Amino acid sequence: MIEVKNVSKKFPNGEHQEYVLKDVQFEIKRGELVGIFGKSGSGKSTLLHILSGIDTPTSGTVQIDGSNIASLSNRALTKWRGKHVGIVFQSFHLIPTLTLVENVMLPMEFVNNRKRKRQRALELLEQMGLGMKADKFPASVSGGERQRTAFARALANDPPVIAADEPTGNLDSQTSKEIFKLFQELAESGKTVLFVTHDLDFYEKVSRRLHVEDGSVYEPHSQRV
Repeated sequence: MIEVKNVSKKFPNGEHQEYVLKDVQFEIKRGELVGIFGKSGSGKSTLLHILSGIDTPTSGTVQIDGSNIASLSNRALTKWRGKHVGIVFQSFHLIPTLTLVENVMLPMEFVNNRKRKRQRALELLEQMGLGMKADKFPASVSGGERQRTAFARALANDPPVIAADEPTGNLDSQTSKEIFKLFQELAESGKTVLFVTHDLDFYEKVSRRLHVEDGSVYEPHSQRV
Protein backbone atom coordinates (compact mmCIF):
# COMPACT_ATOMS: atom_id res chain seq x y z
CA MET A 1 0.00 0.00 0.00
CA ILE A 2 2.61 2.55 1.18
CA GLU A 3 6.30 1.90 0.58
CA VAL A 4 8.87 4.45 1.73
CA LYS A 5 12.43 3.99 0.47
CA ASN A 6 15.50 6.03 1.46
CA VAL A 7 13.45 9.16 2.13
CA SER A 8 15.30 12.20 3.38
CA LYS A 9 14.07 15.72 4.01
CA LYS A 10 16.26 18.70 4.81
CA PHE A 11 15.59 22.37 5.36
CA PRO A 12 17.87 25.42 5.26
CA ASN A 13 19.34 26.35 8.64
CA GLY A 14 21.49 29.43 8.22
CA GLU A 15 24.33 28.55 5.87
CA HIS A 16 23.71 24.82 6.25
CA GLN A 17 21.10 22.22 5.41
CA GLU A 18 19.60 20.38 8.37
CA TYR A 19 18.11 16.91 7.99
CA VAL A 20 14.69 16.41 9.59
CA LEU A 21 14.41 12.89 8.13
CA LYS A 22 17.35 10.85 6.83
CA ASP A 23 17.27 7.64 4.78
CA VAL A 24 13.92 6.52 6.19
CA GLN A 25 12.29 3.33 4.91
CA PHE A 26 9.27 1.30 5.97
CA GLU A 27 6.03 -0.16 4.60
CA ILE A 28 2.42 0.27 5.67
CA LYS A 29 -0.33 -2.15 4.67
CA ARG A 30 -3.88 -1.32 3.71
CA GLY A 31 -6.23 -1.10 6.67
CA GLU A 32 -3.56 -0.35 9.27
CA LEU A 33 -4.14 2.23 12.00
CA VAL A 34 -0.73 3.88 12.40
CA GLY A 35 0.15 6.29 15.17
CA ILE A 36 3.17 8.55 14.58
CA PHE A 37 4.86 9.55 17.84
CA GLY A 38 7.81 11.70 18.83
CA LYS A 39 8.87 14.85 20.63
CA SER A 40 7.89 18.32 19.42
CA GLY A 41 10.06 19.25 16.46
CA SER A 42 11.11 15.65 15.81
CA GLY A 43 9.71 15.63 12.27
CA LYS A 44 6.39 13.82 12.89
CA SER A 45 4.33 16.30 10.90
CA THR A 46 6.97 16.46 8.16
CA LEU A 47 6.73 12.69 7.78
CA LEU A 48 2.92 12.80 7.67
CA HIS A 49 2.99 15.61 5.10
CA ILE A 50 5.32 13.59 2.87
CA LEU A 51 3.12 10.48 3.17
CA SER A 52 0.01 12.50 2.31
CA GLY A 53 1.50 14.49 -0.57
CA ILE A 54 1.37 17.87 1.16
CA ASP A 55 5.17 18.00 1.01
CA THR A 56 7.81 16.22 -1.07
CA PRO A 57 11.04 14.60 0.15
CA THR A 58 14.46 15.98 -0.72
CA SER A 59 15.36 12.48 -1.92
CA GLY A 60 13.93 8.98 -1.94
CA THR A 61 10.64 7.50 -3.12
CA VAL A 62 7.15 7.20 -1.68
CA GLN A 63 5.10 4.57 -3.47
CA ILE A 64 1.37 4.55 -2.73
CA ASP A 65 -0.66 1.97 -4.63
CA GLY A 66 2.07 1.85 -7.26
CA SER A 67 2.42 5.61 -7.76
CA ASN A 68 5.67 7.32 -6.80
CA ILE A 69 4.16 10.52 -5.46
CA ALA A 70 7.61 11.96 -4.74
CA SER A 71 8.18 12.34 -8.49
CA LEU A 72 4.90 14.09 -9.35
CA SER A 73 4.69 17.74 -10.35
CA ASN A 74 2.86 20.08 -7.97
CA ARG A 75 -0.21 20.09 -10.22
CA ALA A 76 -0.26 16.31 -10.60
CA LEU A 77 0.34 15.87 -6.87
CA THR A 78 -2.60 18.13 -6.00
CA LYS A 79 -4.87 16.11 -8.28
CA TRP A 80 -3.58 12.81 -6.89
CA ARG A 81 -4.02 13.98 -3.30
CA GLY A 82 -7.61 15.05 -3.94
CA LYS A 83 -8.53 11.53 -5.00
CA HIS A 84 -6.36 9.40 -2.73
CA VAL A 85 -5.88 11.14 0.62
CA GLY A 86 -8.28 12.72 3.09
CA ILE A 87 -6.49 15.17 5.37
CA VAL A 88 -7.57 16.31 8.84
CA PHE A 89 -5.82 19.09 10.77
CA GLN A 90 -5.75 20.00 14.45
CA SER A 91 -7.30 23.42 13.77
CA PHE A 92 -10.02 21.96 11.50
CA HIS A 93 -9.32 24.34 8.55
CA LEU A 94 -13.01 24.76 7.81
CA ILE A 95 -13.98 27.79 5.73
CA PRO A 96 -15.98 30.01 8.12
CA THR A 97 -18.19 31.55 5.40
CA LEU A 98 -19.39 28.13 4.22
CA THR A 99 -21.93 25.93 5.99
CA LEU A 100 -20.91 22.51 7.25
CA VAL A 101 -22.41 20.79 4.21
CA GLU A 102 -20.71 23.25 1.86
CA ASN A 103 -17.35 22.58 3.56
CA VAL A 104 -17.82 18.84 3.03
CA MET A 105 -18.76 19.38 -0.62
CA LEU A 106 -15.62 21.40 -1.33
CA PRO A 107 -13.16 18.52 -2.09
CA MET A 108 -15.60 17.10 -4.64
CA GLU A 109 -15.31 20.32 -6.64
CA PHE A 110 -11.54 19.97 -6.98
CA VAL A 111 -11.73 16.51 -8.53
CA ASN A 112 -14.82 17.24 -10.61
CA ASN A 113 -16.87 14.77 -8.62
CA ARG A 114 -20.03 16.85 -8.91
CA LYS A 115 -22.63 14.15 -9.31
CA ARG A 116 -24.89 14.06 -6.25
CA LYS A 117 -22.22 15.92 -4.27
CA ARG A 118 -24.69 17.58 -1.87
CA GLN A 119 -26.39 14.26 -1.19
CA ARG A 120 -23.02 12.64 -0.56
CA ALA A 121 -22.03 15.45 1.83
CA LEU A 122 -25.32 15.16 3.72
CA GLU A 123 -24.89 11.40 4.04
CA LEU A 124 -21.40 11.86 5.50
CA LEU A 125 -22.58 14.47 7.99
CA GLU A 126 -25.41 12.14 8.98
CA GLN A 127 -22.85 9.38 9.65
CA MET A 128 -20.99 11.82 11.89
CA GLY A 129 -24.16 12.66 13.81
CA LEU A 130 -24.38 16.12 12.28
CA GLY A 131 -27.29 15.72 9.88
CA MET A 132 -29.40 18.27 11.72
CA LYS A 133 -26.59 20.85 11.66
CA ALA A 134 -25.64 20.62 7.99
CA ASP A 135 -26.69 24.20 7.24
CA LYS A 136 -25.00 25.77 10.26
CA PHE A 137 -21.73 27.66 10.03
CA PRO A 138 -18.56 26.40 11.78
CA ALA A 139 -18.59 29.16 14.39
CA SER A 140 -21.99 28.02 15.65
CA VAL A 141 -20.99 24.42 16.47
CA SER A 142 -18.62 22.90 19.03
CA GLY A 143 -14.97 22.00 18.48
CA GLY A 144 -15.83 18.30 18.37
CA GLU A 145 -18.52 18.95 15.79
CA ARG A 146 -16.10 20.96 13.68
CA GLN A 147 -13.58 18.12 13.84
CA ARG A 148 -16.23 15.59 12.81
CA THR A 149 -17.11 17.90 9.92
CA ALA A 150 -13.42 17.91 8.96
CA PHE A 151 -13.51 14.10 8.94
CA ALA A 152 -16.62 14.11 6.76
CA ARG A 153 -14.81 16.45 4.36
CA ALA A 154 -11.77 14.15 4.36
CA LEU A 155 -14.02 11.25 3.34
CA ALA A 156 -15.83 13.18 0.60
CA ASN A 157 -13.99 11.49 -2.29
CA ASP A 158 -13.78 8.11 -0.52
CA PRO A 159 -9.95 8.12 -0.40
CA PRO A 160 -8.03 4.97 0.60
CA VAL A 161 -5.77 6.94 2.98
CA ILE A 162 -6.73 9.22 5.88
CA ALA A 163 -3.95 11.43 7.29
CA ALA A 164 -4.56 13.39 10.48
CA ASP A 165 -2.15 15.84 12.13
CA GLU A 166 -2.83 16.15 15.89
CA PRO A 167 -6.59 15.78 15.25
CA THR A 168 -7.47 15.61 18.96
CA GLY A 169 -5.13 18.38 20.13
CA ASN A 170 -7.93 20.93 20.58
CA LEU A 171 -10.55 18.52 21.92
CA ASP A 172 -11.62 17.35 25.37
CA SER A 173 -10.89 13.78 26.45
CA GLN A 174 -14.37 12.40 25.72
CA THR A 175 -14.46 13.89 22.20
CA SER A 176 -10.90 12.62 21.62
CA LYS A 177 -12.09 9.10 22.42
CA GLU A 178 -14.95 9.49 19.94
CA ILE A 179 -12.53 10.64 17.23
CA PHE A 180 -10.22 7.69 17.92
CA LYS A 181 -13.18 5.32 17.68
CA LEU A 182 -13.82 6.81 14.25
CA PHE A 183 -10.18 6.04 13.34
CA GLN A 184 -10.74 2.43 14.33
CA GLU A 185 -13.93 2.15 12.30
CA LEU A 186 -12.24 3.62 9.22
CA ALA A 187 -9.33 1.17 9.51
CA GLU A 188 -11.74 -1.74 9.97
CA SER A 189 -13.50 -0.64 6.76
CA GLY A 190 -10.17 -1.04 4.89
CA LYS A 191 -8.84 2.52 4.90
CA THR A 192 -5.27 3.18 5.94
CA VAL A 193 -5.26 5.71 8.79
CA LEU A 194 -2.12 7.67 9.68
CA PHE A 195 -2.16 10.14 12.53
CA VAL A 196 0.34 12.24 14.44
CA THR A 197 -0.35 12.58 18.15
CA HIS A 198 1.17 13.42 21.52
CA ASP A 199 -1.67 11.60 23.27
CA LEU A 200 -0.22 8.49 24.91
CA ASP A 201 -3.75 7.25 25.71
CA PHE A 202 -3.79 6.02 22.11
CA TYR A 203 -0.35 4.40 22.28
CA GLU A 204 -1.44 0.85 23.00
CA LYS A 205 -4.57 1.04 20.86
CA VAL A 206 -3.07 1.49 17.39
CA SER A 207 -2.09 -1.42 15.15
CA ARG A 208 1.30 0.17 14.32
CA ARG A 209 3.50 2.71 16.09
CA LEU A 210 6.14 4.74 14.27
CA HIS A 211 8.54 6.83 16.34
CA VAL A 212 10.38 9.79 14.84
CA GLU A 213 13.63 10.77 16.55
CA ASP A 214 16.90 12.35 15.37
CA GLY A 215 15.92 12.00 11.71
CA SER A 216 15.12 8.29 12.05
CA VAL A 217 11.81 6.45 12.01
CA TYR A 218 11.58 3.23 13.99
CA GLU A 219 9.11 0.90 15.67
CA PRO A 220 9.39 -0.10 19.33
CA HIS A 221 11.70 -3.09 19.89
CA SER A 222 13.03 -2.78 16.33
CA GLN A 223 16.12 -1.32 14.75
CA ARG A 224 15.97 2.31 13.71
CA VAL A 225 15.74 2.96 9.99
